[in-house]
Amino acid sequence: PRRYYMPGGGSAHWIGVVDGVNTTIAVGSAAHASNTMGLTSNATAADIAKIDSLTGGKVIITNNYARNHGGGIATNGDLTFGSTAELYNKIPGAAVDANKSMIKVNAETNKEWATGASPAGYVFELQDANGKVICTATSDANGKIHFDIPADAFSKDGTYTFKMVEQAGSDADTTYDDTYYTVEVTVTSEAGEAFEVANNWVTPYTYSVSSIVVKDSKGNALTGGTTPYFTNKISYTPGDTEYVISGTKVVEKAGQYAPNSIFKFDLVDAEGNVLQTQTVTGSGNFAFDALDYTAAQEGTYTYTVVEQELGEDGWTCDKTIYTVTVVVEEVAQGELQATAEIKKNDETATDIVFTNSYTPLPTGVELTGTKNVNKNSPPNATFKFDLKDAEGNVLETEILTAAEMTEHSGAFKFEALSNVYA
Repeated sequence: PRRYYMPGGGSAHWIGVVDGVNTTIAVGSAAHASNTMGLTSNATAADIAKIDSLTGGKVIITNNYARNHGGGIATNGDLTFGSTAELYNKIPGAAVDANKSMIKVNAETNKEWATGASPAGYVFELQDANGKVICTATSDANGKIHFDIPADAFSKDGTYTFKMVEQAGSDADTTYDDTYYTVEVTVTSEAGEAFEVANNWVTPYTYSVSSIVVKDSKGNALTGGTTPYFTNKISYTPGDTEYVISGTKVVEKAGQYAPNSIFKFDLVDAEGNVLQTQTVTGSGNFAFDALDYTAAQEGTYTYTVVEQELGEDGWTCDKTIYTVTVVVEEVAQGELQATAEIKKNDETATDIVFTNSYTPLPTGVELTGTKNVNKNSPPNATFKFDLKDAEGNVLETEILTAAEMTEHSGAFKFEALSNVYA
């Protein structure tokens, strides 16, 4: 005998007529018919939800003759599953494209850079008006996104609205684009010639997509070939950088007897605070400790470099004021750099150079003498003494009176030679 098996399985609860006899298919059992079988399911809410999640689901098999011992599905007429009302309709799918890009963002300054990070592997969704995912698409290595909207997303004439979004990932350093676009697909139909199937007349319809309009989140339609664009941002923090301010001390006219004196130089910030002091003995170079800057310290910094006035005998102090302007900026993605401009008393300079000179202090000879007289010298006597140079010129005259003498003796001193040798 011919058998038509219809497992109950506890899901559909089939009931109907088999060879003219009312029949219920018990859980886990089956039914068979020699001639005819007509069944109706009584699906539960869970069953219906499962069915709704499936695509397709309409089947018709016609003109399958079993003859005497056919296999598979055997019928001497038509075997139809589901309604035939829309069975012969031709419904197309639709397609829409989008693009994906990646940028890197400085976490401290929000400065953005193009990046070589691959845009591949990010997942995007098209959702219907109820938020149900209709289809997904994954970006390729070039950032291209292509959606194929299945035909079963459309059932009749009208405009179907979908929402295009990116699925948020789990990378903590990546900000996923929460931009959304609206895709409006308009479907129109054209009726074909009616024909009879299983004693029913069926009119087939051919559907076509008449337009696809993509709108941004503000409702503005994208025009001129513009496609939806999603951009993910990858956060990073650049490494630190530093700048060293250095200079040179030059000593002029020191001579072979100049002392090896100490010179001190101050690094002063824009508020007048002395940040560092460096010491040089005699001529030589000096360098302040490196000034460190973090990614959060991009900007412009102004310093001055001055020499301390120590007041040492014979030395001049270089009162030049050098202004050093340090600019800290990210010159490339992740590359923090510090550069400086130097000015000498408001004029552009290439180096910091302080020049000191040494002039020995004047010295001389203290030339003194003593005048002795005998006891018979007049009490009001006056004595004169001349200091002459090699040419006989009188450089100085000293006068000594008897009143200035003690016990017939007096001293005199010439001043002209005390500060003439340098």
